[in-house]
Amino acid sequence: MFEHYWGIHREAPSMNSNSKSNNNDTISDGVFREGHNIFFYEEVNDTSVNTLIHIIYEIIGEDSGIVSNTVKHINLHFDSWGGWVTSMLKFVDVLRILQDSENPKIKVTAVINHMAASAASFMALMCSERIMTKNSTYMIHEILAVETGTYSILASRMSWLERLHNTLVEGYASRSNLSEDDVRDVLRKEKWYTAEEALEAGFVDSIM
Repeated sequence: MFEHYWGIHREAPSMNSNSKSNNNDTISDGVFREGHNIFFYEEVNDTSVNTLIHIIYEIIGEDSGIVSNTVKHINLHFDSWGGWVTSMLKFVDVLRILQDSENPKIKVTAVINHMAASAASFMALMCSERIMTKNSTYMIHEILAVETGTYSILASRMSWLERLHNTLVEGYASRSNLSEDDVRDVLRKEKWYTAEEALEAGFVDSIM
């Protein structure tokens, strides 16, 4: 079993098949909406991301019979310490399709209310517009991976991990003022950004 965790825990996460989400849950209590405001106050995992995607499509479907081809504006509020890389990438792919420049369904403004760390920072990064509150924190670092096995298995997993790492490097560089080399250096060291520092780096567009 090879797991890619990308978050901050007060205790080390349990690296087992049930650790990504509670299999008895179909929705996350930490992901909820008020009108066109969605609040993502949860770990990034399969349950929370599926809940988020469901809410987004719910908003897209509202009034669709009355107003067609209307771009829905969504404010996505973040307070998350990160979580699972594959769950995060699922959201990013859905967001990319829905925000397609030629036929956009939604425009999502990320509002970082307190914390956007690790996987959550990448989710916020990919939104159409990125805003931080003055006392919020934005953190990026390298992926945590746990695996046991033979040399061949570990070599194969390392190749996969490198591809994931490169995906993150390219993503951060494409949506910030940093070069890919700069991003690699920051990820290696782990960086906690104030709102002003995140704005200077280009991870967010404004501070409120």
